[in-house]
Amino acid sequence: MTSAKGMSWIVIPAPAAFSAHGGEGPAPRVYPGRNRQSLRRMRQRRIAAGIATALFAALFFCAGASAEPKKRLPSHPIDLNRATLGQLEELPGVGPVMARSILRFRRLSGPFERVDDLLAIRGISRGRLDKIRPYVFVGKKKSRPVSPARPHGKPGPVAARG
Repeated sequence: MTSAKGMSWIVIPAPAAFSAHGGEGPAPRVYPGRNRQSLRRMRQRRIAAGIATALFAALFFCAGASAEPKKRLPSHPIDLNRATLGQLEELPGVGPVMARSILRFRRLSGPFERVDDLLAIRGISRGRLDKIRPYVFVGKKKSRPVSPARPHGKPGPVAARG
């Protein structure tokens, strides 16, 4: 079929199940400016797009489930004043960046006095601290042995020889 403006029209009969025009047989579907080849290509593209979407969704959900196994938690509590970078990374909610922040804070501010001192580190909230708390403790500070007070440079008392 051709219209008055010279545009070609193609009439494709619809399946009988979709007949709603009340006439005999299925109602025709009319697509302006299309031929059978272009319609076939259009259907193939729609099918390919649907398959690609389904594959992408399947890969996305499967990859999310098996991307990385859960972190192995420490088997025993870690002393915050002696912990290494690797030990800190085992803590829940602590990655390499947060572990380095904890070590930097300890180096600059001195040893931790209590576990709540972690709240002073940027990025550690009350919730994150509650997840970390069962796996950490603060050990007693090492104190230097107390020696008798002597003025520097003077030797100690010499026992009398007799």
